[in-house]
Amino acid sequence: MDMISRNVLITGFEPFGKEKFNPVQDIAKELHGTIVNDKFIIWKVMPSIYGTFSWLKEIIIESDPALIINMGLASRVWWVRLETTWHNVMRSSYADNMWIKFEKEENKKILEHWPDTITSTLDLTSLKQKLESKINSKVEISHNAEWFICNDLLYRTSHFINTSQRNIKHIFIHIPRTNDFKEKIDLAPGKIFIPKEEVITSIKELIYNLT
Repeated sequence: MDMISRNVLITGFEPFGKEKFNPVQDIAKELHGTIVNDKFIIWKVMPSIYGTFSWLKEIIIESDPALIINMGLASRVWWVRLETTWHNVMRSSYADNMWIKFEKEENKKILEHWPDTITSTLDLTSLKQKLESKINSKVEISHNAEWFICNDLLYRTSHFINTSQRNIKHIFIHIPRTNDFKEKIDLAPGKIFIPKEEVITSIKELIYNLT
């Protein structure tokens, strides 16, 4: 196998809005340069904006990864969440880091003349079971990545892989905040945290099972 095709590309978003930290950025950075299942891990941080795929596209072309793992923070999820479906629409109740916001009434398409949804072809039920056998938390399967920047990145990445006919597996996971940030951020009581080690173990298990 060509060495460059042995890469795994992991992305995390920069801190969003007034947030000073984003656990997905730190986890992806920690894995950068390591070897998992004979695959070299490449980490990239993505701007928290609509259209961030324009940066990712060049990285994919340059690194030619066998697997792309996109990560996003979702403060209301309880554990690692595997996303199955992404929507061809952009909207949210808040703006991205460039102050761009799409209202529901706009029904703004990500890509014209493409399907309303794209669904993962991976066996996520099997992956869920394998991840849960390695960590102490549950793993959730979600059929709705919603309509904000994570969904936008998912849809554009899948579209590019499909239209360019590249042999790349692609998965997106949402996670809550990790417990190493409890003392660094000021949050309302009851917010959800997960052990950072469980997220890292989950990512490594994904790599073992998808490459």
